[in-house]
Amino acid sequence: MAAMYPGWEDYVDDTTGRWWTRYCDESAFADQDAYVEAAREFNAEHPWHVWVAEGEDPPDSEVDPAALASAVWTSVSADIPSPSIDRNPTIGESQATVVGFDTWVWATADTPTRVEIVAAVGSTSVTVIATSSGLDLSAQDAEADCTGFGIPWTPANDAKGTDCVIVFDRSSAHLGGTTPMNVDVQYSASWKSTTDRSGYLGALTTTSTVEIPVAEIQALNTNTRQP
Repeated sequence: MAAMYPGWEDYVDDTTGRWWTRYCDESAFADQDAYVEAAREFNAEHPWHVWVAEGEDPPDSEVDPAALASAVWTSVSADIPSPSIDRNPTIGESQATVVGFDTWVWATADTPTRVEIVAAVGSTSVTVIATSSGLDLSAQDAEADCTGFGIPWTPANDAKGTDCVIVFDRSSAHLGGTTPMNVDVQYSASWKSTTDRSGYLGALTTTSTVEIPVAEIQALNTNTRQP
């Protein structure tokens, strides 16, 4: 009895307090293995019963940090916006780019490069962090060289260069006037907790498609020298 009710002798005449019993809710876990592991750790670190005197607060509820992190990521990942980009050049009324030229592409402010969420239930707190290395571009009649999120084009930046360009080798006339460019961002999510436990939550890819007019520029060379 002493093992299950530590210090019970001190409370035998107390009719106002209550014993609280530890309990793990199996339905809060993704599967049986996760429940068994969490229950084993919880039971090893907490007494079976805790005496709570009248007027005192009972022990805080505790949540398995892995289960909390998974629930947070499931909720947040559904709201991560699809990538939004800007580009240069944008020529004329159609805002076209040009065959054979580097088309600079960069993520706008609406595209998160990193997502961090902190959540707590009772005494358990987790931090979920999702990061990405950059944009992934693909389009018909084009070759992309993109290793980051791009840099907005300006005359000053033009001399410095960018980490994200795409080059079209054919106009979009044969595709009806625009070339669809697919833009993907892959996030890798992990978590850490105040219990010193941590883990990996997997990958998530957001995607969007941008219609880009691609034009050809033809130049005429003339010889102005007189014989």
